[in-house]
Amino acid sequence: MTEIEAHEFIERWNRKIFSWRAKNEVAAALRIQKFAMGCVFAMFLWMFTAIRQMRHADFYFGIALGILAFMAFCFSFWLASKIHQARRVFGYSQIINRKS
Repeated sequence: MTEIEAHEFIERWNRKIFSWRAKNEVAAALRIQKFAMGCVFAMFLWMFTAIRQMRHADFYFGIALGILAFMAFCFSFWLASKIHQARRVFGYSQIINRKS
């Protein structure tokens, strides 16, 4: 990802998720990444609940919930990884880049 693509990606997602809260691009990128990681954790719990639902109630309803949660989990994980990649391009990442 180039710097221009990273700026556009963060700007696009900042407009979609709580755009009025960001003071600058660094804060927006960190906030979006935290939001996406929170969604990943929530979808993991939702998938666990769907598995429990399959045992106690309707099996097909549990499968439908599980599939929906898995799709949301994949999307949130994709978003978090792309934001992390954009933050690394700018040098905003809190994880050390060992190559440099």
